[in-house]
Amino acid sequence: MIRKDLNQQSWIEKGNAIIESIADEYDCVCYVDLKKNPEDDDVEIFHISPFLVTRVPALQGECNFHKRLDILCNNFVCDSDREVFYKSTRREIILENLEKKTQYVVPFKCDIDGKEVYFQMGFFADRDESKALKGIVMRLRNVDR
Repeated sequence: MIRKDLNQQSWIEKGNAIIESIADEYDCVCYVDLKKNPEDDDVEIFHISPFLVTRVPALQGECNFHKRLDILCNNFVCDSDREVFYKSTRREIILENLEKKTQYVVPFKCDIDGKEVYFQMGFFADRDESKALKGIVMRLRNVDR
């Protein structure tokens, strides 16, 4: 019993180390639980950078996927990319794309101190044993960094 607990703890620690190393490359890493009601808090936030919190403070405590995407769209994405971003990040569009493949990426620009900066929002499928979608890993990163 103790050996199993130690192995599980070791697995958790390794998983946390992997998440932390990946998170360093991204401004935001979240998990969306598709088993939860989309109207409820369905997002677990694993990482949000100080840069993103400073630029979009409302994101820090928001745990609803749809609301998070709307906050980003209205407060972070450049006006010129806003309509395409909005359409490309609707839940049904993301799920439609992830049914066919494991990854779906939405590029966009934002204005940071008068400069256009390129970002990517990546959505990655998390599937159960039967290959059905059970969740989405969402990662946001600055491409120009």
